[in-house]
Amino acid sequence: MQPLTIPRDTEAEEWWRSHRIPYNIGFIGSTLVAMCTQVIVSFVCPAEDAEITLVTIIFGIPTFLLGYGIIIICANLCYTLGLRVEQISRPTNPARYRRWAFASGLFFSIALPFGLPLVTVLTCHQPHNEGMNLTARTVTRLAGSPSNGGLERERARRAPVRSAGYARR
Repeated sequence: MQPLTIPRDTEAEEWWRSHRIPYNIGFIGSTLVAMCTQVIVSFVCPAEDAEITLVTIIFGIPTFLLGYGIIIICANLCYTLGLRVEQISRPTNPARYRRWAFASGLFFSIALPFGLPLVTVLTCHQPHNEGMNLTARTVTRLAGSPSNGGLERERARRAPVRSAGYARR
């Protein structure tokens, strides 16, 4: 059995190299929008035990950036895969293959960073956040100013009610 050898195609390599910058601009732009979306979603759909302190910010930001860094690496590996698949499969119409592969890869790469905000929204409706829904009314309540209670009033509304017969120890 002979090892798989990938034939070099300088025209294909040049085409994919010339399209990497527009790809990265689109991908990094969508990543920045996704990061902002994640911050907004985290405030709208907070975890029950979430507490924002200086320590959580100091450790949370690098972890957050590490996650998106991994996404960036995966997306660029997938971009390089487009060239490798072209070199192995040798399509009959390379221009059509390149347009299709580039467009579908760019779509996937733009959608990929929105996975974390999507997971946050989907888990927001789990039993530990029972009753939380993303309506304009909820956003308004959570974004309320300190003078009208805002987040504290929402937390009090969601707190368990003690019955009259409950005795404190």
